[in-house]
Amino acid sequence: MAKKKEKAEEQHVDLEGVKYYTKDFNQEQVDYYNHLMDLSKKENAMAFNIRQVRGGYEYFAGLLSKSLKNGEAESD
Repeated sequence: MAKKKEKAEEQHVDLEGVKYYTKDFNQEQVDYYNHLMDLSKKENAMAFNIRQVRGGYEYFAGLLSKSLKNGEAESD
């Protein structure tokens, strides 16, 4: 028979080295916590987008450089 799954860790936030559990928060603190979680997701998405844009930039810069080295650019 399969073992029961261990109880999932309760939601918490670590601030200044102290772990605070959301189950102990009042409504205002829950709102602050939700803002922090949403901002964290946005920060991660922005970092992903920046990596994607940089990769695209490097790709097209490489294509331009290769084209210029092959003499495909018009001379003045």
